[in-house]
Amino acid sequence: MDELATLHEGALQIDPAADGTVRYAVRLPRCPPGREGPTSDANAGASSSDTGIAAPDDDLGQDPLALSREALAGRADASAPAPEAPAASPDEDRTIVLVIDDNSVVCTLVRTHLEPEYRVEEAHDGAEGYTLARTLLPDLVISDVMMPEVDGFELCRKIKQDPDIDHVPVVFLTARADLEDKVEGLDVGADAYLTKPFEPEALIARIENLIATRRTLRESFQDAGTAGGESRHSSDEAGNGAEKAKEALPPTAEAAPLRDRIEEAIAERLTDPDFGVSELAAATALSASQLRRRMKAMYDRTPVQLIRHRRLEAGARLLQERADVTIGEVAYAVGFNSQSYFSRSFREAFGVPPSQYRGEGAAA
Repeated sequence: MDELATLHEGALQIDPAADGTVRYAVRLPRCPPGREGPTSDANAGASSSDTGIAAPDDDLGQDPLALSREALAGRADASAPAPEAPAASPDEDRTIVLVIDDNSVVCTLVRTHLEPEYRVEEAHDGAEGYTLARTLLPDLVISDVMMPEVDGFELCRKIKQDPDIDHVPVVFLTARADLEDKVEGLDVGADAYLTKPFEPEALIARIENLIATRRTLRESFQDAGTAGGESRHSSDEAGNGAEKAKEALPPTAEAAPLRDRIEEAIAERLTDPDFGVSELAAATALSASQLRRRMKAMYDRTPVQLIRHRRLEAGARLLQERADVTIGEVAYAVGFNSQSYFSRSFREAFGVPPSQYRGEGAAA
């Protein structure tokens, strides 16, 4: 608690009473450091009612920590992005960070520093965190160690033993700074171990490095991502798409070369997450509107839909051919920035999650 108060330029006051009880009060400045007004000297000696923090002698039935949480949450809400920002879209291909801590102040602190670069979700105990991790399929988990019911070590074990989320990096953010704790945290599979109070820059740098490491896997799987035959789930659909294209277009000499240019351009840039409609239009020497019209007739799909489907087909092949890679590695190898978005799209396309698809392929 003292560490959190100090982190906000405040102080923790402890007052033992004669009956053996102890009262705690957290005092925080009304203004951010360096922005005090001309009355700051007078406020230094003001009563607790002037600062909005309950004093130890004021029996108001309010928890000083709860008041500090409200103040901190208010500051976070004031700086949060507007509702129309991209983060409001739940299906956006955006990196998800799940923060698991029974202290809501820490969750708010981490959220404040990570948004709007990342989509941040919260859980407040290990059991809830594990359930939410399986639901959200986050790209990274930040967890405390000391939590009720399921502590951070057990949570990390459960994540690393779950085939659906074993690829998710886990970062411990905890006040337990002993060497034995750090060793145990790394032994259960954590990817990083940071202690409180934490430096926001250090936390952000560690997160960026872990996510960047996953993204570099695309390069190592670039050849594998475009190799091999059609997957058993998509071969029939691909054949039907080709037949539809033949029926939809007149038998001209231009139709087949355009299809070839489209497929070749997608295959060459399959691992590039920035490859989209504009890049495909440039590769086929068409405007974006012309490309959409032609592809609607040829494939009955938009350019975005076809690119995503070809990525998913390549991911399906990798899942069956490379048992040594995780689902997250497959997602990044075929051009998805987010493993959770890959898994949701894969389930929509093939009717089963990637882990079940891989199991069915192994059993076949």
